Amino acid sequence: MHQFSKLMKKYIKVLIFDGQIIYVGIDCHLKSWKDTIRSDAFEISTFSQDPNTEKLVKHLNSNYPGAKYKCVYEAGFSGFWLQRELEQYGIECIIAHPADIPTMDKEKKQKSDKIDSRKLSRSLKNNEIDGIYVPSAELQEAKSLLRTRVKIVNDVTRVKSRIKFF
Repeated sequence: MHQFSKLMKKYIKVLIFDGQIIYVGIDCHLKSWKDTIRSDAFEISTFSQDPNTEKLVKHLNSNYPGAKYKCVYEAGFSGFWLQRELEQYGIECIIAHPADIPTMDKEKKQKSDKIDSRKLSRSLKNNEIDGIYVPSAELQEAKSLLRTRVKIVNDVTRVKSRIKFF
């Protein structure tokens, strides 16, 4: 009987999520992420995890097999690496500008990682957010190189001006 119940749970799990869309709001920080998972009908769970893409993907695949996943996180210090890694796993991910995320008064007064991740997943489900432009890795590296060059040229100019002053 025990074997049968295990098999039924596995079978039901596949039936429930097969073909559905699972929305994931990720509030990213340096040492942890707060994730909220939501289906079309309701919020499923909110949990904390280490900042590890592979762990998130494993969690999604083991708990919601057969579903299509859509993720969102706020633009900020973390850059574009998370979006690129999720895309490599075949998970659609957008990066939202923080000012473009609809916020209720209660959410403005009570600020927490849990509230932010719930807000992100809800806004993604309701199709209320557009993602920002994500440059290719090559373009991002070229821009970084150009910024570094401009900084060095400014440093050289500053040093030359100091020498001329003396």
